[in-house]
Amino acid sequence: MEDQKKKSILNFKVLLNLLFVFFLASSAYAQNGAMADMTSEEKAELLTEKQKEKIEFYDDQEEKMYDVNLKYVKEMESIVAEGRSMSTLNKLQSMSGKKDKEVKEILDKDQYKIYLKMKEDVRQEMRNRRGSGNWK
Repeated sequence: MEDQKKKSILNFKVLLNLLFVFFLASSAYAQNGAMADMTSEEKAELLTEKQKEKIEFYDDQEEKMYDVNLKYVKEMESIVAEGRSMSTLNKLQSMSGKKDKEVKEILDKDQYKIYLKMKEDVRQEMRNRRGSGNWK
């Protein structure tokens, strides 16, 4: 029973990390409903723009963040295309951790805190939607 609970919590965390990327990008594009029609590059660009609204990038950080976002949007799309399984969830969890490490190398300490806060805000919003039954 305890293992099942741990798996459920892990699955939920992975789902939230997955949704983080698409939520940030889709919130900027939601009014047109064309997220599914966007290229990986367009999704990465929207995600970077959304991050830029909260994180003040300097020097070449915006370009580096775009590159990381693009890399992981493509990886996520590939993983999700494999279908739903525990293996998929494990890959997504691993991917999220790798992305966070790369982002930490790009941003300074304060910027990284903002990045993590953005992720937590999305997680909280997903929890609220899940709790209120407003999943779309």
